[in-house]
Amino acid sequence: MIEECLCPIEPLLGTKAVCAAVGRPRATYYQRGRPARVTPRKPRPGPPNKLSDVEVDAVLSQLRSERFVDCSLDQVYFTLLDEGTYITSVSSFYRILRANVEVKERRRQATHPAKSSRGLDQDAVSRRHDLHKCAAFSIAFSYVFLQAFENGASWLGWVTTQARVRNRPSRRDRPGSEAVD
Repeated sequence: MIEECLCPIEPLLGTKAVCAAVGRPRATYYQRGRPARVTPRKPRPGPPNKLSDVEVDAVLSQLRSERFVDCSLDQVYFTLLDEGTYITSVSSFYRILRANVEVKERRRQATHPAKSSRGLDQDAVSRRHDLHKCAAFSIAFSYVFLQAFENGASWLGWVTTQARVRNRPSRRDRPGSEAVD
């Protein structure tokens, strides 16, 4: 909408005044007025010291050999240097392996078994959890009563006495007692 208004006014007032009146930067005005690039960009030229295919194959054969299969790339590099052989730098080792989708942990690692999904076993787990709660409660309850009887169960006697007093019939209900009004 603003673009449609700017086009007829711009030749009369000038680009700077129109953009200031609307509150739009001039760079945005010029960017939107320029057509999009039609031609694709040219690919960047390769570096002059790029390894040839034969050299890359030689590096891969060294890295894949039985001798270096369980070594880090730094170990491979320094072992070859100790022997007087320079193939390429460590960063080139990584670049070549990345191009061949072989960048990963090169040492043999212990793997853990996959965890099972808990979808259908959830009911069994919750039942087992309830059993554990019940068992823990009964053990605690048994422990309290054992402690009570070892200590003479004085409080237990008081509880049973209070229960008897509550269940005792009142005076009015006893035989031989007269109602007092």
